[in-house]
This record gives sequence, structure tokens and C-alpha cells, in this order.
Amino acid sequence: APGTQVLVSICNEVAGPVLTVEDAGRGIAPIDRERVFDRFYRVPGTDGVGSGLGLSIVRAAATGMGARVSLTDSRLGGLAVRVHFVAMDDRAGHGAVVTN
Repeated sequence: APGTQVLVSICNEVAGPVLTVEDAGRGIAPIDRERVFDRFYRVPGTDGVGSGLGLSIVRAAATGMGARVSLTDSRLGGLAVRVHFVAMDDRAGHGAVVTN
């Protein structure tokens, strides 16, 4: 909603980098959190615009990159969406920088 605070952060955890987007909105109840990844699903009783595609697109994009998505409570009072990327394994040649 207009005026809602949003916090975006990136951190490096043991398993790999994590992108987190948090808001101060109304959040999503834990019971609805898995269902919101379904295309066109909207939490009953929510008003506002949207088609219910946002989080399904996020999950599809993350999965395509080998990442996973989780939802938790935000430090701001709303929802936190976390995208967990897999650390690149330089031994396999992925993401390795070669210098001579």
C-alpha cells in the first residue's frame, strides 16, 4: 500500500546468499503461506489490486535459478520473503575466477 515501509537486504549465510524483502503491511498468516505460491490465489478477505501471480512468479524464477523461497514474519510487522541461493561450488567450475 502507499506509504508502506519496505526493507531489502542481502546477506551471505553458510549455505549461500539470501535476498530478503520485508514490509510493514498486514502480512500473511502462517496457515496461508504455502498456498500464496499458487497462481491466482489471493488470501480470502484481502482487498486491493492484483491477480495473485506475484509470489508464484517469484518461486518459479527462484526455482529456475536453483534457489528456494521462504516466507516469515517481517521485523517491520508484515511479511518477509527470503530467496535462498545455493553457494557456487568453485571446485565444479561454477562461478570460479581463473587467473594466470
